[in-house]
Amino acid sequence: MKQKPGWLARIVTIILGVAAMWLLLTAPVTLKVNNFHGMIKSVIAKEIKASDDYNAQAAWSLIKTTGADDLLLQKVPRKFSYQASYWSMFELSQQSDQLEARTNQYLLSTLTKTGLSRSDARKILNLLPKTQLKQVEDEISSYLHKYQAYFFIIAGILAFSILLLLLGHGLGIWLIGLLNVALFAVLLILTGNAEPALQADFYRGIQLTVGSIAYLSLLFSLAGLIVWHFGKRKVRKHD
Repeated sequence: MKQKPGWLARIVTIILGVAAMWLLLTAPVTLKVNNFHGMIKSVIAKEIKASDDYNAQAAWSLIKTTGADDLLLQKVPRKFSYQASYWSMFELSQQSDQLEARTNQYLLSTLTKTGLSRSDARKILNLLPKTQLKQVEDEISSYLHKYQAYFFIIAGILAFSILLLLLGHGLGIWLIGLLNVALFAVLLILTGNAEPALQADFYRGIQLTVGSIAYLSLLFSLAGLIVWHFGKRKVRKHD
C-alpha cells in the first residue's frame, strides 16, 4: 500500500500549489511605449491611409501641416504603459457582451486619464474609422468568449488537483505543476509572438515584458513537490 503524507503536508502542499497558480494567473504582462506621441500619430496615419475616406485623409494632412497634431498631444504623457494578466483578461471576458457599447466610453476614459481634455479626446477618436473599430470589437469579443471557456477548464483542473491532494494522491501536485509550467510557457510564447506582431502592425517602439512573479510561481510549484516528497518520507520513517 502506498504511503500518504500527513494532513499537515497535504495542506501545505495545497497552499503552495494554489499560491503558485494565483501568482501566475495574476502575473502582469506590461505593454510599454517610450514614445507614445509617435505611436498615436503612426496608428492614426496608418488607419486613415488604409481607409477610403477622402475627407479624413484631407483633414489629417491639414492637421499635420499646421502642427495641430503636436498641439493635441501636448497634455499626453510621452511614455505609456498598460498591464494585463490571465486574471484581468478573465474579468474582461465576463463583460464581453457589453464590449461594443462600452468601447468608445473606454477609449474616451483612457485618453482623458493621460491628461487630454474630453473634447480633445473626442477629436482623436473621431479620426479612427468606425468600421475598423467595429471589426476589432467583434474579434476581441470572439476571443474573450473562447478565453472564458479555457479559464473554466483551468479552474476545473485546479479543483480536481486539490481534491486529489486532500485524498492523499500525489498526482494532484504533479497536475498543478504541469498546469503551471504549461501556462507559463504559453505566456512566454504569446508575449514573444505578440511583440513583433504589434511592432509590425502598430508601432515599432512597443515592448512587452512578463512580470517577475510569473517566474516565482514556478518556485512555489517546485516547493509544493518538495513538501509532498518529504511528507511521504516522514510517514515511511514513522512506519
